[in-house]
Amino acid sequence: MENKPRSLNAAFNKILNKPISEADFKYALKYGIFSAVLLLIKKTVTFIFFGNAYISNKPLYLANISLMAIFLILLIVIKFKKMDKSKLYPRIILFLYPFVIIILTSVSAFLNSNFPNFIFSYMVLLIIVSWVQIYNMRKRIILYSFALILISVLNIHINGFTEIGFEYFAISLMSIIVSYIASSNHYVIYSNQRLAIKDLDIRNKTINKTINLVKKSHEELKTSKKITDTMLSITQEVLKNEDIEDVLQLVLEEAVKLIPNAQAGSILINNGSNMKYVAAKGYSLEKLKKVKLRYEDLFQASLDDVYEPTIIRNLETFDEIQMGETKTKKLKHETTQLAKSCLTCSFRYNDEFFGSINIDNFESEEIFITDDKYLIKQLAKEIEIIVSIHKLYEQALRPTKYDDLTDVYTRKYCMKLLSDLIDENVNDEVAICTIDINRLKSINDKLGHDAGDKYLVYFADAVRTSIKGEFIFGRVGGDEFLLIFSKLNMKTVLQKIEKIRDYLKEKIFKTEDFKGEITFASGISMYAKDGKNIFDLIKLSDKRMYENKNSQKIK
Repeated sequence: MENKPRSLNAAFNKILNKPISEADFKYALKYGIFSAVLLLIKKTVTFIFFGNAYISNKPLYLANISLMAIFLILLIVIKFKKMDKSKLYPRIILFLYPFVIIILTSVSAFLNSNFPNFIFSYMVLLIIVSWVQIYNMRKRIILYSFALILISVLNIHINGFTEIGFEYFAISLMSIIVSYIASSNHYVIYSNQRLAIKDLDIRNKTINKTINLVKKSHEELKTSKKITDTMLSITQEVLKNEDIEDVLQLVLEEAVKLIPNAQAGSILINNGSNMKYVAAKGYSLEKLKKVKLRYEDLFQASLDDVYEPTIIRNLETFDEIQMGETKTKKLKHETTQLAKSCLTCSFRYNDEFFGSINIDNFESEEIFITDDKYLIKQLAKEIEIIVSIHKLYEQALRPTKYDDLTDVYTRKYCMKLLSDLIDENVNDEVAICTIDINRLKSINDKLGHDAGDKYLVYFADAVRTSIKGEFIFGRVGGDEFLLIFSKLNMKTVLQKIEKIRDYLKEKIFKTEDFKGEITFASGISMYAKDGKNIFDLIKLSDKRMYENKNSQKIK
């Protein structure tokens, strides 16, 4: 007996083209009941109050009302018995319901003896059909084709091929077309609404997930107010540093101040195949960087939980066991002495091991206690948050600061740095040099923009490699760059520009299709000798650059 309903269900699904969704099922049931009530009231009122005037066949019209009442009862039963879309029978009822409305609408229309009433009733009832369910294209075509065939058959049967029959047919056809269009629009609007709701649900889940993570972090932060307050106090300084290593150095210095009995410390981060010292307090960072460590050399590598805070006592003995005698001697040589006790904890970024912070004491193996483990755990959590903030901040602001192709400053950021430089060094000389690369358009036209991009990147790398010291380097246009020097006179700046030219003469640009020297024109203006208005100074350096370019053409 069970096989029969299953086979019917399969056949029914095939007719529908695809199984109905839960949302579509609920929509069809809700508006099925609503429309059935509406139609039943309308038909009943018409029968009671206008039956004699408008209805040509009262028994047939009464049967029409009865059939609508039966379907209303069936829909109410499905609703109150909480039948779902997995049941065959409610799906059959919902599938047939629009066809039943079409039949009752068509029959009712032709039972109406008043022609204007016929037009109005038929159009209204077909519009009701158009929104009573969510029809895919296949069902729309089937439903409204059925309506057209039924109304045509009834029309021919009652009116024949007469003028009034043709008029009824034209009105019916127009009503069906309008209803089909309304149903199609309804389907599109509903589908778009469902997609929008789905997208909002996904966003809400993402937001809720983020909120939960923030709440979790907040609870963890409350456990160590002292560390949290300190980290918050240096947040602005953290965001000013573009290099994560500078950020971690700042954090380490504060950590050594915060943790009792801390005399020195270091931070290592995962640098691919090796661990790299990126911050040190009480040690020479440059010397520590000479020590090559692998992840396996860390104490954390031996723990079941890598992120468990730990106190290492008798550090020299531990290092010899963990790293071997050679690396231990190397570490001792570079640090002068090894700590007697080390408080250490790992931290992560993007749910992956990122590094570890180590707080050292040189006086006693027993100096650190269990409460200190709690502190460094909270500090490691703070570092995770700061690293995440810094990474997000860097990702958000980098496109506004750096040219994506050459990795030099953007025009806007370059101008800001120039303005800040002058504000901070009002009495110092500032050299503004405009550079325009030659032949870029020719390279682009002959070899393509990929070669042109390589041309620009090669030039930017050449500038960074050939001149030393502090300077601001930005790309302000397609082939135009800006070099800014502080506290240098015109003669020194010209020497630096010549160094770039000499480098490019020696290191010829090469691609598969091209080999040649990169040349450029340059112009320099000096603050405050040539003026104090930044824009006027840049115009002047531009003018001098074009003069230089013209002189190169003359040669």
